[in-house]
Amino acid sequence: MGEPETCGWFTHDGPPLPNPFEPVGYRHDGRLISPILGAAPEDDSNNSGDEGSPASGSVKLEGLSRLLAREKTQGGRAAVKKLLGDLGFDNSEALSEFITTKRDADQAG
Repeated sequence: MGEPETCGWFTHDGPPLPNPFEPVGYRHDGRLISPILGAAPEDDSNNSGDEGSPASGSVKLEGLSRLLAREKTQGGRAAVKKLLGDLGFDNSEALSEFITTKRDADQAG
């Protein structure tokens, strides 16, 4: 294979390493596939955050559960607001007042 390639702190005996700035291939939709960076300890992409914290794109299960619960609550509120609007009421108090008045009228009649 020829001379071993030396890259900073290690020696590589295999085929040459890919250029990190050239794509290694293309996906079916045409997007490029880049090589994975971060093999060298001095590479800045290794320092994405604190040592003990999850990566910036990851979410802990507890946080995800909280986020989903909040989204569910907001979706429920939006559905109720839309229903009230479709029925011609400004808010839930107006609907409650209408129902109470209607019940009282039905019981009296």
